[in-house]
Amino acid sequence: LMVRDWRRRHLHIEQQEPSITYSLGCGSLSERSFFELLSLHSIHVLYDFRASAELAAPHLKPSHLEGACKRHAIHYRFAPLGRDVAYGILKHLREDEGRNLLAELVWWARRKRTAFLGAEEDWRLDHRCAIAARLVEAGHSVKHLASDGSMTEHLEFQLPEFILGEEARLRTLEKQRQSGKRPPA
Repeated sequence: LMVRDWRRRHLHIEQQEPSITYSLGCGSLSERSFFELLSLHSIHVLYDFRASAELAAPHLKPSHLEGACKRHAIHYRFAPLGRDVAYGILKHLREDEGRNLLAELVWWARRKRTAFLGAEEDWRLDHRCAIAARLVEAGHSVKHLASDGSMTEHLEFQLPEFILGEEARLRTLEKQRQSGKRPPA
């Protein structure tokens, strides 16, 4: 979607009409429960923003989810946000890649029910809280889905310290690695 230069310049999340996006975390969901939750909320587009998705249970790894989503007629895109090499989620969301991915997410959300996926079941303990905060800041709505099917509207929320301090912590670790020092345990 964001391949063309014109789209990258003109499809920022602030420039798009308000949309509703859903958020859910993998947690310890079984494959059946995961797809029942998506079906319950009529989700047709799923963006997988998990930075460490390869550490998930086999049925929740991107390689498996891609095929499983296709079988359930869900458009799936794996696009990890907040990787260590990007210095965490807040820094990554300010970069072109992060901004373009959020623009795609909003573009889809204006057309079909769209969700983004995180690692933790509780959105407050996940990178999803930073993604949701950025979307809400730009005028969009985010509804967090719980494993029991309930929804919570994302309202003003103070980002936790593990998110706020992530970039500084990752830069310190990188400097320690470059200098040959061992990071603290």
